[in-house]
Amino acid sequence: NLVQILNQINNQNLIENYKAQILKYNILAGKEFRKNSYYKKALVFYKKGLSTILNKKIITSEIQENFENLIEAAELSYTNDDEKYLMKLIKIGVRNAKTNMDKVNLLEIKLRNEFSHNLLSQSLQTGVQCANLLNFRLGKNPTKLTVITEYFKTKLYWSRLNKKRLSDIPESHDPTLIKL
Repeated sequence: NLVQILNQINNQNLIENYKAQILKYNILAGKEFRKNSYYKKALVFYKKGLSTILNKKIITSEIQENFENLIEAAELSYTNDDEKYLMKLIKIGVRNAKTNMDKVNLLEIKLRNEFSHNLLSQSLQTGVQCANLLNFRLGKNPTKLTVITEYFKTKLYWSRLNKKRLSDIPESHDPTLIKL
């Protein structure tokens, strides 16, 4: 059984060469538990896997390579109400994110956590932080017109960016695919 093997491996101090494999297999086990709605068990394996890179002093490249896993672990932390681990993931993730969108994805989980704990002032600050990362500039006391104007400017910016990304995709010659 994969889970029993991983539990044995996780309880031993392994040579550094095997850490990447341990990370991979723990994340795979976590994904399998998550897929079957065993969220607590899934978080255990995500924690064990990510601990191989989160406990290092210099982690930037490894975090970036595993950013989706970090986001999934943050979601599981939120679902399991493990606020301490969630905040650790968000702090590390925001510091090591490649793009503002990656930061926003993590901060959105933080915002939901703050809102679910009725921390409205903190969730508002997190929301403003997300808006600023998305170039949605509100200022201290925005008027309704300012909010609407910035909303449309941001929406236009992101739609152009998405169209550009779509235009960068090579054309398919498969006749069974629908063209955009």
